[in-house]
Amino acid sequence: MENTFTLLSDSEEEPVPVAGAGYDVWEDTVAHLGALVSPASRQIGLGSQSVAIAQKHAIDAGLIPQWRVHVENFASIRTALRAGFEYAGTQTTVILKN
Repeated sequence: MENTFTLLSDSEEEPVPVAGAGYDVWEDTVAHLGALVSPASRQIGLGSQSVAIAQKHAIDAGLIPQWRVHVENFASIRTALRAGFEYAGTQTTVILKN
C-alpha cells in the first residue's frame, strides 16, 4: 500500500510490529484501506486502532475511505464495522478468457 501505519509492541526489549494499516489512492478520490494484525495480537483492538489512524490520515488528505472484504471474512467485517464503515453492497468479478 502507498500509505502505511504500523503499531509497535510496548516490549521493554526490542519493539516489534504487531499491527498495521494503510491505503492506496484510487482515482485521486478514494482511499482503499486494509489492515494486518499479527496472529498473537488479534482480538484486542489493535486492528481497529491501526485502521483508525489510516482512516484519519486519508480523511485529512481529502480522500473518501472505503473497505472491501470477502463476505466470509468475519474478522475483517468486524474491523470495518468498528471503524465506522457501513455495508454498501457486493462486488462480482468475472474474468473472461480469450
